[in-house]
Amino acid sequence: MFPQRSNSGSLAWTFSCHLFGQISRFSTTTLPAVLYTQCFIYTLGWTVVLAVIPDPANVTVVSYNLGVVLEWDYPHEWHENVTFTASSRTGRSYRVVFFPTYLCDFTKDVHHFGTYVFKVRAELQGEASRWVNTSDFSADKHTIIGPPGITLYSKDGDMEVELQDPVMRASTLREVYSMVTYNITFWKEGQEEKIKKNTEQTRLMLPNLQPWTNYCVQAQVYINAYTRNGELSKVVCKATTSNGEHQSPVAEFLISSPGSVCGDF
Repeated sequence: MFPQRSNSGSLAWTFSCHLFGQISRFSTTTLPAVLYTQCFIYTLGWTVVLAVIPDPANVTVVSYNLGVVLEWDYPHEWHENVTFTASSRTGRSYRVVFFPTYLCDFTKDVHHFGTYVFKVRAELQGEASRWVNTSDFSADKHTIIGPPGITLYSKDGDMEVELQDPVMRASTLREVYSMVTYNITFWKEGQEEKIKKNTEQTRLMLPNLQPWTNYCVQAQVYINAYTRNGELSKVVCKATTSNGEHQSPVAEFLISSPGSVCGDF
């Protein structure tokens, strides 16, 4: 069987068959019917090639708050019976069955300071696709840090901001990152002018506020070692008071954790 390019530019296949002790070549468009049986053994190999199981596509590592999830895509026409095997460079493997979104959670099997390569392949009736590898991945360097929690306390004309570290899926923020800074932005509600502050503390007082005025606050984590910002929090607003009056705290906190769909085998 030999690939040849036709006048139109497309590839056509030519089959080689044994005929009276000699090898003859026939294109798919001119192959005589009487020779079909003699050529079947050669065309059979071609049929198997066409049925090769497709490789997983768009294989990537998604990491949020130190969670480590391998994700990939696969052709819809192969969904029904295909299974997948995903593994890390350390040799830890999982067999993944069909799921609406293809993913495998490796969070519990990786160390946040380690460097890993993940791979996945498709399997069907004893046959398998090629392995598809990711690039090197390190959770501490590549994870997305989520937004911090914010609680505002208003009393006697002052506004205190309390920040809560994002909840990690593995370890804690400060166990992994020794230097954590918060970028804080606050402004008078309805005005465009904003004031920015950086702090390593989780509690601080906002300066120079006017009484009986709504102020809004937004914050994000800054990782000094990697000069990298986390996600911005939602905007939290609260009014200042005066004459000893106070209001109950307003809090905003976001936790996100992808579920695991893998099982050991």
